[in-house]
Amino acid sequence: MAEVKSAIKRTILLPVDKSEHSESAFTWFMETEVRDGDKMVIAHFVVPPIMGSMSLYHAAVKATDEYKESLRKHIEEAKKLLAKYEEKCKAANVGYEMHLESSQGSIGADIIKLRKSVNADFIVIGSRGLSKMQRNIIGSVSSYVVRHSHSPVVIVPPEHPINPY
Repeated sequence: MAEVKSAIKRTILLPVDKSEHSESAFTWFMETEVRDGDKMVIAHFVVPPIMGSMSLYHAAVKATDEYKESLRKHIEEAKKLLAKYEEKCKAANVGYEMHLESSQGSIGADIIKLRKSVNADFIVIGSRGLSKMQRNIIGSVSSYVVRHSHSPVVIVPPEHPINPY
């Protein structure tokens, strides 16, 4: 008698930010690819704010207070963002983990590191639809992830891509 295999359980890493591109990637996956038993790992990376250096003591203290307040706001916005995706996962009855991470300087490298630590089977990421010139000048997180991931990466293009020329 043939052995009956149980449903394959997959772990999918989906990095998100506040953009419509992240929302589109999440929606596309949920509408077309999600399977029973899948676990979504929704991750957001907080990029610490950059503050200019100050030479005067009182200016430095003020800058430190402003930095702390800016960081607090970034974290609060990130928590709200993840709560939105958590509700979407609950509504779709999909298993999930939420990760709020501090970026170490390169979001692409942060995504690769997290993929390894959560043992994700693949990554789903939205694309901003940058032109070739824009990608060359400012880089692309999705391009970095594709080049450095040792697992499959699905890039969900924007609904209306930018003209490449």
